[in-house]
Amino acid sequence: MMSNITSIKKQVLDESEKFFVVKGFNKTTIQDILNSVGIAKGTFYYYFKSKDDVLNCIIDRRLDICVNKMKTIMHDKKLTPQEKLYWGINTQKIFFQTEGKIKDQLHLVENAQFHQRSFVQSVKKLTPILTKIIQEGIDDSSFSTPFPQSTAELLLSASLIFDNGLFQWSEKEKQKKVLGYIYIVEKSLGVPRESLANLKKLFDC
Repeated sequence: MMSNITSIKKQVLDESEKFFVVKGFNKTTIQDILNSVGIAKGTFYYYFKSKDDVLNCIIDRRLDICVNKMKTIMHDKKLTPQEKLYWGINTQKIFFQTEGKIKDQLHLVENAQFHQRSFVQSVKKLTPILTKIIQEGIDDSSFSTPFPQSTAELLLSASLIFDNGLFQWSEKEKQKKVLGYIYIVEKSLGVPRESLANLKKLFDC
């Protein structure tokens, strides 16, 4: 029975995500989802309070993958704090990676609510883990900052400037902004200039 419940809930989330991304959250109706999954309205409300609840579950499901990946990075004793920082920031990108037409549709205006809420939740949930990575660097003198949590929030939030759905930078503009981002990160963490130059790879520079 539990397996069947899990299967139905997963189907609802899978189909809802397709609708939210391709059709847009506001334009998608619960009836769209019911017809696609082939369930009754009562079954839908057994698992979810509302369409908004479905959206939150989809975001949480995506985010769980990133959180687990970042925790693995955090606990990897073979990695230095700087290496953990690199892979930690990279992990946020996974949160927004989708395939095929879904990827092409994600940044459309009608999907703004879905995209924005995803971004906010990623910053909120990944910040505590990145903070611990930065604190590890502080403890072994790799980093120097009196504000590890604020720095973590800054590093994750600042990546918004590289969101292709919000900003269409030329290659030259993008490269300049990447250098500025790295400069800010280095200053925030109190590390020598160019010591985090490898971050350029995260932005295909």
